[in-house]
Amino acid sequence: MPHPFSLFFHSQREDKRGAFEFRDWKILYGKDSGVCVAYLGNVTIQCSVKVLPKRTNKPNQNRGISKIDLSVSEMSYSKFQPSRQSLRTLRKQLRQHIKASIFWSKCVDDEALCISRGKAIFQVNVSVEVIHADGNLFDATCLAVVACLLTTQPRSQG
Repeated sequence: MPHPFSLFFHSQREDKRGAFEFRDWKILYGKDSGVCVAYLGNVTIQCSVKVLPKRTNKPNQNRGISKIDLSVSEMSYSKFQPSRQSLRTLRKQLRQHIKASIFWSKCVDDEALCISRGKAIFQVNVSVEVIHADGNLFDATCLAVVACLLTTQPRSQG
């Protein structure tokens, strides 16, 4: 195992990139709003975001809510076969990372998702599928979610 500071000593990362070289990235948008496929290095993420109105019976609710569906299968890993437990842990960590990076950081203002206090709110439904996992999943998922959020239009129920 390389020394943790080997990057500073040799100016080269483990994957042979230089200290200031970044992974290539690309985003392909779908026909519908809020749909994209994001590529970051060798990682491929498919993402969709829907913003739907929802009734609420909580009299003091003045914030919208978010729901994150995340799919990571053993098939998305080409170099090794992860266990079911490690995939469960990864899903949980990715969900928490998306929540923290996008929603808790106020990238999406949950108070602006309130239509009428105590009556109606918007619910942000995020669906993320890891197609190919070979690198930084945290950055790739956030890139995909933000790209989808930028093109999402609220929809009416129905």
